[in-house]
Amino acid sequence: MNKKTIIKLIATLAGLAVITAVTMYFNAPGGDETVMGQPLFQDLDINAVTSIKVETPEQTFTLVKNEDGWALAERGNYPADFDKVARFGRKLTALTVGRAFRYDADVLARLSLKLPSTLGSPAEEKGALFTLTDKNDNEVAKILVGKDRTKETPEGYPMPAGQFVRMGNMKDVYLVDRYFEAVDQKPSDWLKKAVLKAPSDQVASVSCMEVSEGRQKVIYELSRKNPGQDFSLSSQAPVKKSDADKLADALSSLTLEDVRPVGENEAPQGPFLDFWLFDGTKYRVYKAPVGEGCEVRIEVSHMAPVTADGKDEDDAKAREVEDLNKKLAPWAFKLSDWRCGTLVTSPDSLIEQEKEE
Repeated sequence: MNKKTIIKLIATLAGLAVITAVTMYFNAPGGDETVMGQPLFQDLDINAVTSIKVETPEQTFTLVKNEDGWALAERGNYPADFDKVARFGRKLTALTVGRAFRYDADVLARLSLKLPSTLGSPAEEKGALFTLTDKNDNEVAKILVGKDRTKETPEGYPMPAGQFVRMGNMKDVYLVDRYFEAVDQKPSDWLKKAVLKAPSDQVASVSCMEVSEGRQKVIYELSRKNPGQDFSLSSQAPVKKSDADKLADALSSLTLEDVRPVGENEAPQGPFLDFWLFDGTKYRVYKAPVGEGCEVRIEVSHMAPVTADGKDEDDAKAREVEDLNKKLAPWAFKLSDWRCGTLVTSPDSLIEQEKEE
């Protein structure tokens, strides 16, 4: 082998060595040996988690575990959506590695994987950071979620096929096998949405009142004598059945958009509606306009039916209502504009207009 051939061979080997080194750099997990298909969090005890801190470019909020379940600290410890928190834990423990690689600033920006606290970067380049801790405030897990990876369905529609994340020491980027969590996180996303379920077929009457100069003024009264009957107005005006039924149904599946604790000595605002059920339960709903939608406060009471001997029945229903009032009265609930529209405070929409001939 002559000298020229040896030099060419050495140059070729050197080039291969450089390519191999670069390839290993961009594919190596950087300290922790990660195998494709391996769980991202192998030793995570999700049951030990008592706090989940969520940081986004816009805000930070914390889910905390208490004796009643999970709650949102920034909403006065209002109950969180237990099923959503449970799904989060299951998805986290089920994440597996599809690919791992090193990154530079451009990669992080493109994949929305910069830390939320990164200064000088637009929000779209940043991810949502989840930090899980135990009862001793020790960090159990940390994951930064970025953009999702999509693929086309046979019909040509995009479908999530994984998500880019960083974890722990933040040294590497991982493509995990499934869509995990949205980058855009809001506290209200984690709240327990269901507020109240009052059966519409058991609504005996609905009256709307406002307080004027210290006195209650009746705006309208809608009532019926028995379940299944149509409602009538105290004004004797013809009732628009569809809107009357919609009003009676307003509390049958009441859900919130957001919530806040009521301040000490904070008086209710706006007109109020009294929903009376046939069993003597009364829901008083105060309604006040707030931006897009409204804010309501709810008080629950019970008037026990009188027995043949003239005494009130002291039954389990009264205690049930008292417990419900303790859960609802301390809160002001933000409702969607659509739900606010079902809580009618004017009789006009309840009156059937005469058709012009």
